[in-house]
Amino acid sequence: MMNENYTKIYDDEVEIDIKDLFFYLIRHWRSLLIMIVLGALLGGGIYVVKKTAFEKSAAASTEQSNWVETYEVSTEMKSKMDLAWQNRQAYNKQLSYNENSLIMQMDAEHVYNGKLKYYVAAGASTRLIGEQFNSLLNDPDLTEELKNAADAECDAQYIRELIGCDVNSDNDSSVNISSAEDGTTPSTKNVVVTYTVNYFDEDACQKMLDVIQQKADVLNDTLQKEYGAFTCNQLGSSVVLTVSSSYLSQQKTNIDYLQTYANNFNSLESGFIDKDLEYYQITYLNKEVTAIQMATFSGSKLKWLIIGVLVLCCLWGIVLIASYVLDKHIKTIDEVKIRYQLPILGILHVKKARKGIDGFIENVYQSGNIRFETIDYIAETISLIGVKQVMLCCEDLNTEAAREIGKLETICSSITIARYVDRDTAALEKAKSMDGIIFVVEKEKTMYTDIERSLEVCSLQGIDVIGVIALN
Repeated sequence: MMNENYTKIYDDEVEIDIKDLFFYLIRHWRSLLIMIVLGALLGGGIYVVKKTAFEKSAAASTEQSNWVETYEVSTEMKSKMDLAWQNRQAYNKQLSYNENSLIMQMDAEHVYNGKLKYYVAAGASTRLIGEQFNSLLNDPDLTEELKNAADAECDAQYIRELIGCDVNSDNDSSVNISSAEDGTTPSTKNVVVTYTVNYFDEDACQKMLDVIQQKADVLNDTLQKEYGAFTCNQLGSSVVLTVSSSYLSQQKTNIDYLQTYANNFNSLESGFIDKDLEYYQITYLNKEVTAIQMATFSGSKLKWLIIGVLVLCCLWGIVLIASYVLDKHIKTIDEVKIRYQLPILGILHVKKARKGIDGFIENVYQSGNIRFETIDYIAETISLIGVKQVMLCCEDLNTEAAREIGKLETICSSITIARYVDRDTAALEKAKSMDGIIFVVEKEKTMYTDIERSLEVCSLQGIDVIGVIALN
């Protein structure tokens, strides 16, 4: 497209081809391997430095605390230290529970209570079947399914706190079954099994209740086959909003426990002074911290190796992507068509001697990516344009590419091959006498400036640019 001053307007906003960029990165696989090795060395080096510094610090601390081995603590003081340590441990455990327990996170005045009831009557087997229904909640798979249904991120123990099962039995005293403990036990005529679920979200509570119902129905089918046919009817299923006084009581109790443990160890530790206090810190407190740090270091080697590799691989990717974006060479054939609004008359595939991994990458890239034309097809396309004399402008072609382009001149007598018109005055003079010129561009070799300078010269000299033949 030309403006009024016959000057070319170029479209610089060319979209990046993600597939081409990906293969551009993959072609640099050698440098990627080097970055992976260097990253592993970097991460390993950081790990060694940090671990060495920690071990030196621990060794210095040990040397400074050697006196502890010979220091004599009174029996009474030792008992107080043990008690303070036990209360501190209990405090940490209680704190973890208070922070992670779902019950502690609930509003006790706004709890959804779900109930699912079954009536079971199986004669002499009723009691055993009732126990089977009761033990259903002990299934670890059920706990995991309930956790997923509630979309809760917590340990299984906190899910088990939210569910329950109550088995109410109706005994028949007229029929007795001998028992090893008290001689006779009344036979159970029937039982009512009630499953309960408590949660702070109504939909989640219903989903959890549905999971239990599915498991109970499967269990019922199994027991029907094992014990023979018996009566098992679902009495009802409901989810209602309630005020849970028991949860409110549990919350207050756990908070009181936490405060009590804190008061206990603070009171006891405040009585440790001078050498006794230092002894307590080294023997009890520092030992736990050191153990935690050592456990952390023992599992951090792989972490630092991964961090080192990721950091250098990211750096490698950033540098190559920046190089790709800033590169002034033609990256894709579509760039020529979009950037300069020139038609692509044909695409020739120039074979390059690449073997091994490089050859495999190129084969994968070429397969289904670009449709190539034959020399005869391109020659026929040029002849159909309807021009008598055409000049092909090309520059610095390799042997294989020059051979392919030379075939066009042999096949079609109207074609003349010359250099780019901005570089050769003889080519420029010859182009003036032609009906038009065709640029030969090679991917990743021809630069934007090569085409742009030639287009400017053609604009000034009134030379018609017919299109482009691309070498890939």
